[in-house]
Amino acid sequence: MILAILPDASTAEQLLNNLSEAEFDLNDVSVMMQDTTTRNKIAKDAGPLKGVLPMQTAMSLKATGAPPDAVQRAQDAIKNGKVVVAMKIDPKYETAAREMFKDMSAEVL
Repeated sequence: MILAILPDASTAEQLLNNLSEAEFDLNDVSVMMQDTTTRNKIAKDAGPLKGVLPMQTAMSLKATGAPPDAVQRAQDAIKNGKVVVAMKIDPKYETAAREMFKDMSAEVL
């Protein structure tokens, strides 16, 4: 799984568009942010955090096996108005996907 922090919803939306154009399945991508109305406009409720509310992010990330420091950083990012993106990915495509995240100035955890 790729877990990353993006600065804002606009950057997250651009990342999703880029992933879609590269034929990654957006059903494997979760977008978490405080403003769920905006989140619902740019992304569907899908991926490894499907159905998770922003205040449940830490608990859900722990359940996926994310390291404690990454869980805390993701939770803090959401509280500070940033966007957390989690993507379930086949290991053979992970390098390409990570590069796309980095191209969007994502902080990959």
